[in-house]
Amino acid sequence: MANLSRRTPIPLLVLRPQLIYAYTSEELILRCQHLFRSLLLPYNGTQAADYLVQEVKQLAQQQSGRYLQQCKLCWVLEDSGRREIPKKILPQQAEQTLSQIKADLEVENLQVEIEVREGHSVTEVLEAAAMGDLSAIAVSSGAIGKLQEWLVSSFAAELLRFSWYPILFFPNERG
Repeated sequence: MANLSRRTPIPLLVLRPQLIYAYTSEELILRCQHLFRSLLLPYNGTQAADYLVQEVKQLAQQQSGRYLQQCKLCWVLEDSGRREIPKKILPQQAEQTLSQIKADLEVENLQVEIEVREGHSVTEVLEAAAMGDLSAIAVSSGAIGKLQEWLVSSFAAELLRFSWYPILFFPNERG
């Protein structure tokens, strides 16, 4: 996937084969019809997260039908577990930022929910996906397949490894 993501500007859909094998043809057709209806957008204030929001906004602007109807912005504040290490961003600041992004996305007729969580980012995003009525998780990264990702695994790479949800991956060369 790393080579493909560097060669195409088109979002890539990543599905685990086990998910597809379990569906009947009728179930698979229905699932595909609703695949992009509701997306979870993990957000953390990084350039990759801003890029993801802009790509989803552009997708909403360009859609001819109404396949993308809603999204949930989820910011996970990493819990270091140590009181002496202050958090880089407070929950109120995260919520304020998400509210601004929500207003920007609602201009494109998207229904948007926001949520701020604390804990391990991958675990909390997967839990948010399980608790919400979401069809896929959208992510972006410029680090997948690069030396940087081998040294320090990116959030997107971890999510791709551990998620049983469909992942809509937006390649980001600037990441």
